[in-house]
Amino acid sequence: SGILRERQVMLIAAPSKAGKTWLAVALMWALATGGEWLGARCARTRVVYCNMEVSPASFANRCEAVRGEMGIPHDAARMVDVLSGRGAGYDANRLVEAVLVHLGGTPACVVVDCLYAIETGNENDAEAIRALFAELNRLTRAGCSVVGVHHFPKGSSGMKASVDRMAGSSVFARAPDALLSLDPLDVDPRGEAGAELAEQGYSAYRLSFDLRDFRPRRPIDLIFTGTRFVRDVGGLLGGAYIKGSPQANGAHSGRANAERAEADWKRKAALVGEAVSAAALEGANPTMEYVRDYYNSHRGGYGLARVSVGTIANWTKP
Repeated sequence: SGILRERQVMLIAAPSKAGKTWLAVALMWALATGGEWLGARCARTRVVYCNMEVSPASFANRCEAVRGEMGIPHDAARMVDVLSGRGAGYDANRLVEAVLVHLGGTPACVVVDCLYAIETGNENDAEAIRALFAELNRLTRAGCSVVGVHHFPKGSSGMKASVDRMAGSSVFARAPDALLSLDPLDVDPRGEAGAELAEQGYSAYRLSFDLRDFRPRRPIDLIFTGTRFVRDVGGLLGGAYIKGSPQANGAHSGRANAERAEADWKRKAALVGEAVSAAALEGANPTMEYVRDYYNSHRGGYGLARVSVGTIANWTKP
C-alpha cells in the first residue's frame, strides 16, 4: 500500500551483508498472509521467491526464523513457492521462463534475490541491464509483480543521493517503479542509542523510498536484530545520519574535536593541580604567578603551550 502496485517492479538495494534477504523474507510472509511490512499493508498474494544466493537449507532456516518471530502460522507456506537457483546457472531469460512455466498463468509476486546472479553482462553496461529489466517485465505482462534485490558498490555510498547508491548502470535507478534504499546509520557509540544497540548486538538502518506512482514517503529508521528489521517507533535513531554522508562526517569531526579538547583540558587541569601541590610541599603560597611559572617550566612533559597569568586567572574563576 502506497509503495507498489500489481504488475510493477520494485528494487531493494543495500550494502553487502546488510540483511537484504532477511528484509525480503519478511516481505514474502507479509504478502503471503496479507499482513504488514514495515507499516505498509500488503495485499494477500502468492509469492515465488527466487533464492539465487543462499543455500536451500540456510534459506529454509531463515524463512522459519522470520515466520516464528512474526507469529505467522505454518499454513501460510501454501502461498509461497521457493526456486533455489544457487549454482544452477540461471540467467534472466531462463529464470523468467522457469517462473512462468511454474505459475501457469497464475499471477504472483516474484522476488529475485539477488539480481547480480542472473546478469549476463557487465552490470555497468546500460544495454545489458536494460535487457535484464526487459526480461523481468515479461513477468509483469503476465500479471506478476517483481521485487528485485540489488547491492551497493564497495565503500561508502552515503555521499550520493538514494537513487545513485546502487552498483552498476543508472538503469537500475530508472527502470523500477519503486526503489528502496537500505542505508546503515552512523550511531554515536557514546549516546543512548549507541549504547543500547551495542548491548543487544543490533545495528541501525534507514530505509528511503523513491516512488514513481505514489506521493513521497518519509524514510523510516529500522533496527536489525540479526534476523528481523524492526521499526524504530520510539525515535531512538532520530538524530543519526547515514554512514559516509556529509552530516555523519561532520558529526565525527565534531566528536573528535570535542574529545581532543576534553583530553587537552584534562592535561591542563592536571598540571595546575601539580603546581598547587608543589607549592604546598614547599610551604609557598600558590599565587597566579607561582602557578604560571611552575606550569610553563613543566609544560613540555604534558605537550602544552605556555600560558600567562591572565590565562591562569580565567581558568580558576569561581
